[in-house]
Amino acid sequence: MSAALASDAEAMKLLADVTELVRATDPDSWWEGPTFRSPCQTKHCVLSHVADVLGMDAMDQFESTWSSSYVIGAGVNDKPTEKYPQSHPKDRVLAFLENLRTGAEEDVVTGMDRCFLDSEARKAGAA
Repeated sequence: MSAALASDAEAMKLLADVTELVRATDPDSWWEGPTFRSPCQTKHCVLSHVADVLGMDAMDQFESTWSSSYVIGAGVNDKPTEKYPQSHPKDRVLAFLENLRTGAEEDVVTGMDRCFLDSEARKAGAA
């Protein structure tokens, strides 16, 4: 995580609030929620709980600051991976949120900056 983000009390509080919400969510209700349904309409992303409990503004802020729905939703919530092998999505998401908190995972801006710099380096190497 960037040093600026680590010192941003509002951003850190949002991460803590989302983590506490996930921790308090009953695993049996994980796939319930009003938004972010899978194409088969039976599965719901972690962000559905964030939007439902903390509000859409909080969810938007989380996505623009900490993790996009593509990463936390499709990459972590939806299926086990080598990095997050836990069988239940709640456990995978909690592990991911902890990694965001410690800086082991990149926040949105850090990840975008890295992708841009990697792309520029590849272009320079190809020239």
